[in-house]
Amino acid sequence: MIRINLLPVRTQAKRETGTRQLLAYVFVVLLCIVVVGFLWFRQSSKIRQLQPKAKALRTELAKYKGVDARLKRLKRNKEQVLKRIEIIKQLQKNRDALVRILAMLTETVPKEKIWFNALQEKGKAITIKGIALSNEAISQFMRNLEKSIYVGYGRVNLIESAQKVIAGRKLRSFKLRFYFRTPSEIKEMLAKKANAKNSRTKVKGKKK
Repeated sequence: MIRINLLPVRTQAKRETGTRQLLAYVFVVLLCIVVVGFLWFRQSSKIRQLQPKAKALRTELAKYKGVDARLKRLKRNKEQVLKRIEIIKQLQKNRDALVRILAMLTETVPKEKIWFNALQEKGKAITIKGIALSNEAISQFMRNLEKSIYVGYGRVNLIESAQKVIAGRKLRSFKLRFYFRTPSEIKEMLAKKANAKNSRTKVKGKKK
């Protein structure tokens, strides 16, 4: 019987298999290194290409920031100017209203019977403090105010009235408040009265 020793052959086959596996592993590692290197190089190249654009964009953005700051300043300046214009308009309205009020008071105050000490305007409310010869003078003044188109009935209130001795003479100190109609309110009121009058005229004409 012939015996053949195959052990050296098997050992050599295992060595060859291990060598091939090692070579394959090394090849895979090298391949990965090459791929990673290629991707890194490609990405670096893209970054270098984009750097000038990024720099240009940063420069452009800085310009826009300056423009934005100027726009904000212009907006603030515009708001301040508009506020000043509004204040001027309000002062103009108040001045015109005050002129009308003083003109009306000149016509309605009983001559040499009432003297004003103070006049205060708050919106449409006018408060007057003064001295009168008598209660009748105060009542007459209030009736005159109510007859004025700038005031009207039920818009005058006597807040206080008290006796006061001045230079040995008994007088009356008073404080009253009335509500002043603006020109636009007067115009609207007159228009309503005119419409009501026209309506009554039409009704009468139909009855006839």
